[in-house]
Amino acid sequence: FNGPILAVADLGSADDPGSAVDRLRHELAATPGVAGVGQPLLSDTGDAAIVTALPATAPQDERTGELVRRIRNDVVPGLERATGADVVLGAGGQGVAHGGVSGGSPGGRCNAGRIISAPCAGSGFRR
Repeated sequence: FNGPILAVADLGSADDPGSAVDRLRHELAATPGVAGVGQPLLSDTGDAAIVTALPATAPQDERTGELVRRIRNDVVPGLERATGADVVLGAGGQGVAHGGVSGGSPGGRCNAGRIISAPCAGSGFRR
């Protein structure tokens, strides 16, 4: 699995931050095409979390891009409405970035123009 999908949750506006992270993990794990979901990484302040989803397909596979779009368009909006958290998708591998996250929407951005990358996302987070 060399093309993880990163879901970064801004928990500052979440009704219940712990439940929001649990639900994010559950929703990602239940999404067809996701082979596994990692343990969340929480920010030092507890107001943000990163959850890594591992696609069942290779980064350059078109189905991986479809998976990213499915998560972005079908999973994230409902999760945000239900929890109050803001969720941004990012790419942990070049293939995923080119296959769906950065190239999957107008202007090469995802989720209303918000995109992150793995080096940027890991700063200030802990297990």
